[in-house]
Amino acid sequence: MTPGATPLHPTRGVHVLADLWGCDPRLVDDRSFVVAALRRAAVAARATVLEVSAHRFEPQGVTASALLAESHVSIHTWPEYGYAAVDVMTCGTAMRPRTCVELLQQALGATESAVTVADRGVRPASPADGTPWWFTERELPYGRRGVRIGLEVTGVRYDERSPYGHIQVLDTAFHGRMLVIDGVVQTTETDEFIYHEMLVLAPGIAHGRPATVLVVGGGDGGALRQALRLKSLERVVQVEIDETVTKVCQEHLPTVSGGAFDDPRAELVFADGADYVASHGGFDVVVLDLTDPIPGGPAEPLFGEDFLGHARDALAPGGVLAMQCGSLTLQPDEVRTQLARLRRVFPSVRLHTAVVPGYQLSTFGFLLAARHPLDPPVGTDLADRWDNIAGSSAYLSPEMYRASMAIPPYLRRILEL
Repeated sequence: MTPGATPLHPTRGVHVLADLWGCDPRLVDDRSFVVAALRRAAVAARATVLEVSAHRFEPQGVTASALLAESHVSIHTWPEYGYAAVDVMTCGTAMRPRTCVELLQQALGATESAVTVADRGVRPASPADGTPWWFTERELPYGRRGVRIGLEVTGVRYDERSPYGHIQVLDTAFHGRMLVIDGVVQTTETDEFIYHEMLVLAPGIAHGRPATVLVVGGGDGGALRQALRLKSLERVVQVEIDETVTKVCQEHLPTVSGGAFDDPRAELVFADGADYVASHGGFDVVVLDLTDPIPGGPAEPLFGEDFLGHARDALAPGGVLAMQCGSLTLQPDEVRTQLARLRRVFPSVRLHTAVVPGYQLSTFGFLLAARHPLDPPVGTDLADRWDNIAGSSAYLSPEMYRASMAIPPYLRRILEL
């Protein structure tokens, strides 16, 4: 090695991703402060800083990155949310990446953190050599601390990045074939019908006889398939931002859509759902089949009140909106937040639940919202509405529909219902 040269490091290392919440908005919007904090934390963590670059965005937010001999440290801030995302990658064993994260948390005044640690440069056991391996789902937005879901993977069907996210299709011992986007399970072939029947048929029953349905998201085609079961349906539009998701699911998870994309009543649009909803209307049912509201992700704005207001305006008179709101047991903060948002936009909101094994083996929430009172149909009225559903359901029945509105007392307390 020549004098003054950068030391060489082994290829394996550690990758630490941290979500920092409760940050001081003033500090995380100050470019000079963020750069100084980044440099101090890296040096204290025994890193060799080669170069630091940063940019402040308008009207707010800072991105800063430190190039290290060991790899890198980067940070991106959302002052309006008091949130910062930190990414620390190190080669070798000299640097202390957790120390770097802890010091940044202290400097930015964060009151809460969620940290994910992954070994890098270590080849996992591959299905190619006949050895299963374990997939661990990432921590969920608004998720409770201290629990992660691990699944045995027996094969990888697809693993690529699109312009909007990291898409994987995995074969698993428990769930069968499974779609994962950005580390979060989206659907599984063994229980997708629970989620899609609740998300689509419940608002269909609440409306009575919908002729027009809009599905925002839902690239796997499961919501589209359920909408096409409504006998009164004349037209269903699906607006999906990521065409790759739909193509991948058609190839690797065809049973989820079950040929729905070829139905003449279905119109498939690849576009930003927010733009489409802002300029279209007259739908009897609007279904928001969205990925989780990961900060900075494509779905995050679609959980906000501005978009929900546009979705309300896209409804025809008597129309009903439906959306998922996360796990009642693992994401109670998300459920509370989304309930509050919908109640500020719609005068009538109703919570349904179902246990969906693919979603953390937990009780999952579905929200219905409308301008008119959402009184649950009963007796012959419910029977008439049920007759509007073609074929047999694997999960939803009149009994399960009524039961889905019953919330246990302990969850009512947690959710402040």
